[in-house]
Amino acid sequence: MKRQSTPSTWLFLTCLFFSQAEMIGLFSQTPKPNRATVSSAIETTPLAKRKDNGASKVFTLMDDEAIGVRFMGNNPSHFKGSQLPVEKVSWDEAKAFCEQLTEYERTAGRLPQDRAYQLPTEAQWEYACRAGTKKAWNFGDSPSGLSTYANFSDKNSNLQGADKEYDDGFEFTAPVASYSANAWGFHEMHGNVFEWCMDWYGKHTPVAVIDPVGPLIGKERIFRGGSWALPGVFTRSARRDKNQPILKSGFLGFRLCLGQVQDKE
Repeated sequence: MKRQSTPSTWLFLTCLFFSQAEMIGLFSQTPKPNRATVSSAIETTPLAKRKDNGASKVFTLMDDEAIGVRFMGNNPSHFKGSQLPVEKVSWDEAKAFCEQLTEYERTAGRLPQDRAYQLPTEAQWEYACRAGTKKAWNFGDSPSGLSTYANFSDKNSNLQGADKEYDDGFEFTAPVASYSANAWGFHEMHGNVFEWCMDWYGKHTPVAVIDPVGPLIGKERIFRGGSWALPGVFTRSARRDKNQPILKSGFLGFRLCLGQVQDKE
């Protein structure tokens, strides 16, 4: 999946948070979400034309990892807290949440049929993570500033291989938006919890591809971003990780994407 370099479209950024009560309200009769509507809480802002990535379709990505104690009526997270990222969610469960939210909003008349909540493709994820940069991280090539932008295995961790020279302030997951955002306003694209992507894992192609979505079939799904449980090198913008879609872990969550309906899974 070689990155396409020709600008073609706009990326839109959403400012959408789910509190504990709102996550419950989406899929139960009471309590209802305290916002008037989910859709009205989304503020989209044009950011920058694509310069160095294969993502060309207009899409909206949640500026923070999915949060909230409740996830489709239960609490799967190992680390519980109303502002902590949801984790211990399989790829299938994350996708099912996106589908339920899509149906909820369509039934309410707030979402057109050609738009859906979904997991971002790997290309969309990396495009949003880099925010126009070509460095190892979206803040530069030196890891010296990593603890300002990411939650990773550091001096607070007892895990083997931890980067003991750094201090990000947390041993395990941190509340979303605890760290500085990238140039486009996205928080924790580096670290905290890995984030599922839509794609099956596949090797990058040697030719430029616009909107690559991975192979048609596979055994492992992509997740990106690094986590609290691994050293900082795993948080690099280009780092790719993968596992079976049934995996549930305290270091793995997801981020919502709103865009055109994807035909391929």
